[in-house]
Amino acid sequence: MKSSWLKIKMWTKVSVFGAVAIYLSAFVLLNRNAFISPALDFVFKKYESVNALLVLFLTGAFSIFGWALFRTIFKTLRQMRDVNRRTHLERIEREHTDMVAKAAKLQTREAAPRVVE
Repeated sequence: MKSSWLKIKMWTKVSVFGAVAIYLSAFVLLNRNAFISPALDFVFKKYESVNALLVLFLTGAFSIFGWALFRTIFKTLRQMRDVNRRTHLERIEREHTDMVAKAAKLQTREAAPRVVE
């Protein structure tokens, strides 16, 4: 029973990855000569016609890079907040320990000798 489910799972993955590979191959082959005709106007250069696949590839690459940068920034901010919180808690615990130690010193008195009559 286990081996049949493993076979089904494996063949499903192979089929899905194969379909994606066929789709990507067909997309690239059909659009390899496609150009974007309106002029692209960048800051320093103006392009009259640009290959559409190049524009799609660069857009995807910059999007992934931007998302990774965005995620890294927020992870760093979260870590900094966590470090500040831990430092604050450690300082409070240290102050509490000092207060308890001082209170223990003040409350210890030597017992007065008892007079037995």
